[in-house]
Amino acid sequence: MPRSKPPLVPLHELTVGQEADFFALLAEKVRGARRDGKPFYTCRFRDARRTVAFMAWSDGPYFAACEQDWQEGDFYKIRGCYEEHKVYGPQIAIEMIRPVTPADLADGFDPGRFIECSRYDRDAMFAELIGLAEAHIGDGPLRKLVLSLLERHRDALRRIPATLKHFHPFCGGWLEHTLSVTHSCLHLV
Repeated sequence: MPRSKPPLVPLHELTVGQEADFFALLAEKVRGARRDGKPFYTCRFRDARRTVAFMAWSDGPYFAACEQDWQEGDFYKIRGCYEEHKVYGPQIAIEMIRPVTPADLADGFDPGRFIECSRYDRDAMFAELIGLAEAHIGDGPLRKLVLSLLERHRDALRRIPATLKHFHPFCGGWLEHTLSVTHSCLHLV
């Protein structure tokens, strides 16, 4: 008798031992080798709230696909079982994997759910930055220029990271960083 299809669950909601289908971003794929020279890949799949590791061993069923087809930054639909290793942390045992297709949008796939965002409300941070510019930039033409630039680039400024990897590397990171620096400058003045 065929097994029933497991539920579709967000990666960050999986519990230990749960088998499910989920969407994930391949955030990292690093090639390594064992002491005996056999190659492997350490892959890190994630959504916005959880990262899990998967080891693609050279003698395993996914090594060739990982090496040739899987690309960092691509989205995948995975059927697997979630585990937490005492030493290595969150792991996924993959049963099936394929790239996300346009048809997956009907199942709830949304690339925006895989982007880590600021823990602060971006609209509130932007409004606070506008308020600080209005209240503390004394020179009229400069204040007008700053406010017009902020308004013109509102959507991008609410979305972009401060840097890509090192600090505030998430959606709204630039805004969070700029607001923090502005507060520090005002405190020092």
